[in-house]
Amino acid sequence: MITVFPGDPVYTMFGHSAIRVVDPATGFDASFNYGTFDFDRSFPLRFASGRLDYRLDVNSTSAALRQYEIENRTVVEQRLDLEPDVIDMVYRFLVENYRPENRYYRYDFLRDNCSTRVRDVLEIAVGRFLGQPSASRSAVIPPGAQAATRGYETYRDLLERYTNARPLLGAFIHTALGPEADQIVLDRERAFLPVELMFQTEATTVDGRPLVTATDTLYYANGLPRSRHGIAVFLAWLVVSGCAGVSVYRWKRMRPRSRVVDPVLFGAVGIAGLLITYLWFGSEHEVASPNTNLIWAWPTHLLAAAFMTKKHLPTWMLRYLALSAAGVVVLLGGLFWWSQEIPTLVVPIAVLLAFRAGRCFFPRRQVVPPEV
Repeated sequence: MITVFPGDPVYTMFGHSAIRVVDPATGFDASFNYGTFDFDRSFPLRFASGRLDYRLDVNSTSAALRQYEIENRTVVEQRLDLEPDVIDMVYRFLVENYRPENRYYRYDFLRDNCSTRVRDVLEIAVGRFLGQPSASRSAVIPPGAQAATRGYETYRDLLERYTNARPLLGAFIHTALGPEADQIVLDRERAFLPVELMFQTEATTVDGRPLVTATDTLYYANGLPRSRHGIAVFLAWLVVSGCAGVSVYRWKRMRPRSRVVDPVLFGAVGIAGLLITYLWFGSEHEVASPNTNLIWAWPTHLLAAAFMTKKHLPTWMLRYLALSAAGVVVLLGGLFWWSQEIPTLVVPIAVLLAFRAGRCFFPRRQVVPPEV
């Protein structure tokens, strides 16, 4: 099994898995990987809609390694101790999968990807689940249990290790993910990430002997990028504090609104709300529905942004802003009770939204001195 560690391009940030088949007698050396997709102009739309098909592809191992070296990604190979008849069975299975009518499959980020497909092939080879038995965990954790159980990790916990180096992208990904991402991950389900599959394969035994006979690093690159999540959160709160200070200053000068900052803020949140709504109702991404973030990120904020460029707001708009601020209060008030975890970086943005909405709804009125 080949495990390719994460790289810099976004589509490589979670790593990759493949199966290498070598026949020294004939010189056959090929890499079978289920992570190939067609990248064209329609790719972003197909990915967002959840209608993206991946396929099994076959390349010479040397060509694949050259590509990973160009991308500066660590490549680890695990040699598997399998009987000749099992190896032949796996090879025939891969060849059958490579037939044009079989090679395509509907990609699912958590359930069906290049790593889970390799896991399934290896489980066919060994005749059972990889890694340590998960019956003990399955017995004590009910289906759909949330992360409140101490000592267990969720899908979101595992993903954060890879998204911490890209705080803004990570905030978007975690905002788009619904409560399903906060379910506890059982042992076998961890294999949706290639590095986790590598660890599971290392821990697997067949008839009392290790499945992995040797582990080699075919190419070594720098490890995962250092987390910048904490810095991003600090800067976000710094921006919120700065905007609050400016708001107070403008409020004292009877100018509570900004016809530049407020439209931009509400417009950006409105776009985020539209994307969340689309992922929930318009896409096939089951992991994106439902989504608690719609409590504060309303799609209608995009329309509100257009009105906030005007000098005077209608009465209904003031009431709308009050409701939007109340939505943020509801979100923050239930942070410890929601079944879905709210990304840390979202909190300061939501606070700023409520603060700006409140400043618009409660403008400081000018005191007119009495006539003498």
